[in-house]
Amino acid sequence: MERSNPLVYLFDHFFEEANLVDLEPIDLVPTWCNARRGRAGILKRLDMFLVIDRILDMNAKFKSCAGQGGASNHLLVFLQVEGEDIKTLTPFKFNHH
Repeated sequence: MERSNPLVYLFDHFFEEANLVDLEPIDLVPTWCNARRGRAGILKRLDMFLVIDRILDMNAKFKSCAGQGGASNHLLVFLQVEGEDIKTLTPFKFNHH
């Protein structure tokens, strides 16, 4: 992460203290642009999935990717979860009367 900005350092420190992990996208593309061309154009990866580190210990494979869609200047960010033994963290109950 860029350390020249103190806010970036604070966010990075908060993520670390909260045991949050950034699931970097499969293809590291910018997720935001300012819609300007040439030297005035800015592209940054602002949007991300943050997950608590212990979820990565599950028998699953987590992937993040960015894709087109919507009318915003941000790309959509998707989370894909693959695995045989994926269990919900809270039990699902259904009572049919």
